[in-house]
Amino acid sequence: PQGNAHLAAMIDPYLRIQQALQADDLDDVYDHARAMGAEAAKLGSTAQDVQTAASQFDLARDLPAARAAFGAPGEAILRSAKESDASPGEGIEVAFCPMVQKHWLQRGVEIQNPFYGKQMLRCGRFVDSPF
Repeated sequence: PQGNAHLAAMIDPYLRIQQALQADDLDDVYDHARAMGAEAAKLGSTAQDVQTAASQFDLARDLPAARAAFGAPGEAILRSAKESDASPGEGIEVAFCPMVQKHWLQRGVEIQNPFYGKQMLRCGRFVDSPF
C-alpha cells in the first residue's frame, strides 16, 4: 500500500538516529532528523506530529538532549502507522524502555536501547504496537 511507502520514507532516517543513539554517537543525527522532518512535511497534516517531533532535535545540543528528543518521533510514527493502517515495515520491531516509559522502533531481534545506549544497551523489551 502507498501508506507503507510514505511511512518507510520517514522511518529510514528515524532508524539511522536510533542506531546512532544506541552507539552513543551524535554524528549525522541532526541531518537524519531534518530528513525525517522533510519526509513528514511531504505528507502534510497526516504526518504533522512526526514533523514537529523531528524539529525538536534542532534544540538538542548533546547526547542526553538528543535521547530526550528521540521519544516523540517514534510515538508519532507509530500513531501515523495506525491511522493510515500501514505497517512500519518488514523486519522493524517495536520496543519499550521501562526506564523512560517510551517506545522505539528498530531493526533486529536483539534489543538496542537508544535512550541509554551502551550503558544499558539491552534494557527493554519487544512489544506489539502500543496504539
